Formats: sequence, structure tokens, C-alpha cells
Amino acid sequence: GNGNSGQINGHHHHNGSRDCDGKLGLGFGGSFNECLVDRCQSKAMPLTRYCHPHILLDPKQTLYKRCKFVIRSSTDAGTIQCSKPILRSTVPSLCPAHVVKTEKAIKQALKKGGLSVSSSAKLASKFQCVISEYVRLIQNRRRAVAAKGSGDL
Repeated sequence: GNGNSGQINGHHHHNGSRDCDGKLGLGFGGSFNECLVDRCQSKAMPLTRYCHPHILLDPKQTLYKRCKFVIRSSTDAGTIQCSKPILRSTVPSLCPAHVVKTEKAIKQALKKGGLSVSSSAKLASKFQCVISEYVRLIQNRRRAVAAKGSGDL
């Protein structure tokens, strides 16, 4: 009798773990699929079928947005942006490489203007101030345009 109950328990336990795997895989048949993009060998991120560089191709994802850094602005195709995926909460909307590039550009501009910025911490706080002021001005301009009404557009 005892051997038989062990077998039933073993079988039951196996079913339980299979259900659990199904939930963790979220219906994708396993949590480590390859990215859906052709010839991309990367592993898909959890909860999606795309790897990090291709995550913006997922129409259902809401965590990521594009880096807004303008690589070239005077082309026949118009403005070319970096467009690397960054977390939606990132402010300003720049990937790490372009945050560094923008900080360097601001540092140089401040130096040209006769201001020296000694520490990167000071620069970072100035940078945040510049960005938030810039965003505030844009929002005020948009509000002013909206207040006028859409007749001018």
C-alpha cells in the first residue's frame, strides 16, 4: 500500500510543477525564447518575445520608449534619432551614451560661456535644471497654443 501512495504523490507533484511552468512561461512555451526578429540570436526578455534592442517592435510593451537624441537633422529623410530603447521613466529621454555626450556638450558650452563646472555632480544637477526648465517652457508654449485654439494650425 505504501509504495502505491508514493507513486500517486510523485505523479501529482509532477502535474503541479508543469502547471507552474506554464504560468511562468506566460503562454510562450518557456521563458527563454529567442527574439522574434529574423536572424536575431538574442534571448527574448521576460514577458515578451523580443530582446532588449528589439523591444520597441513589441506593440504590447509599455515599459520602453526611444532615445530622442538627434544624430542628424539635415537629411532628405528628415531628422534621424538614436531610437535605442530606454525605460519610459527615463528623464531626459536619452540612452546612457547620449546622456554622456549631452553632458559633455553642455560642459563645453558652459566653458565657452565662461562658467567652469568642476564636479560631474554639480553638472548633473545643472543639467537636470536646464532640462526641466526647457520642458517647462515647451509645455507653457503648448498650453498657450492650445489656449488660442486650433484655428491657427
